[in-house]
Amino acid sequence: MLKKILFALSFVLALILSNYWVTHLPIKVNTIKPQTGSLQVTILATGQVQSPSASLINHEIAGVVVAIANEGQAVKKGALLARTEDPENSALLAQATQAESQALLRLNRLKRIERKQSQHNADKATLLWQQAVRQHQDNLALANTGQISPEQLRLSAENMALKEQDVKIATLQQQALLTNGIDEKLAFSQWQQAQAHVAQLQAKIDKQTSIAPFDAIVLERNVSVGQYIKQGDNLLKIVPVGQQQIIARLDERWLSELHLQQEATVVADAYPEQKFIAYITYIAPQISDTRGTVEVRLTSKQWPEFLREGMTVSLELSTQKINQAVIIDSKAIQQTGNQYWVWVVDQQKAKKQTIRLGERSGNQVQVLSGLRVDAQVIITDQLLTDSQRVTVAASAE
Repeated sequence: MLKKILFALSFVLALILSNYWVTHLPIKVNTIKPQTGSLQVTILATGQVQSPSASLINHEIAGVVVAIANEGQAVKKGALLARTEDPENSALLAQATQAESQALLRLNRLKRIERKQSQHNADKATLLWQQAVRQHQDNLALANTGQISPEQLRLSAENMALKEQDVKIATLQQQALLTNGIDEKLAFSQWQQAQAHVAQLQAKIDKQTSIAPFDAIVLERNVSVGQYIKQGDNLLKIVPVGQQQIIARLDERWLSELHLQQEATVVADAYPEQKFIAYITYIAPQISDTRGTVEVRLTSKQWPEFLREGMTVSLELSTQKINQAVIIDSKAIQQTGNQYWVWVVDQQKAKKQTIRLGERSGNQVQVLSGLRVDAQVIITDQLLTDSQRVTVAASAE
């Protein structure tokens, strides 16, 4: 029993001594003093890279995919996006090309050979006809003297008539083969038809190749090499290069600090060392009922090449400059609920001092009230209690 009493007394004594240690022995702390100066207020926000519009590349001709751009690939205007092949179209084009060559050969043969041959045939027919006319005239003289029979005279007249008919046929053939004649017009028309057929088939084959209509980034690829696609199937989704925008949603309390063409420093989360400048091009006219935010859109005069659709970025916008502001480091500030406070040194004791905060800029915070400019603000990770004795180890100005 006596042992238990002694143990209890020892425990109480230990508590009394520990309390004395805590309340009477000072703890070394570091302090800072509030600064009075200018505070450049910045707005911090996050946003996402988006394009105002995306283009879908649909294929006009059925076939098998033999080439396709990759997702994320940057392509220049006129570069290959996709190509398909259809053996039937290639065979038809080969046949049509051969037919066009034959039509052109026929037209050239008409101009260079057949036209001259028709002239020769017409001249020859005329000469033979003239000979037949002279022969018949001689036969008439002979018939009058009884030197030839009437049958021979009749045959002579028939031969002359046949030769005259040959002249007419040769003349018609010659006229048909003249420049802009019937045969030439027909041959030229056939050649034009063959050309049109080739052009039609070539245009159909050209549609098997899709090229970039502008400098773009490939967002989505919906087919693979070797896949058969039907007419109208969607191949790719692309967005123009340099037409991206950043969509950010800022707390509505910043609305009065925002204006068009306002600059912002932007850094992509994936590339934190590569900052770039963007500026505001749009401020939404309404506030989001559910979030209490205002939508802001930004663009850049020089987008970095690494930027991709959907990328998350951090924004820092500079707003007003506050002069004669009382400023302390954010690491000194404590928070309980909606109340902010700091530890200060008051007569070598720690004192809990409630403060009211204003604007922030990085780790600098404006103090609107509750703190003297000559106060010693405690910076420590130790657990303090109100009125605990402290000794200042170091004080930073």
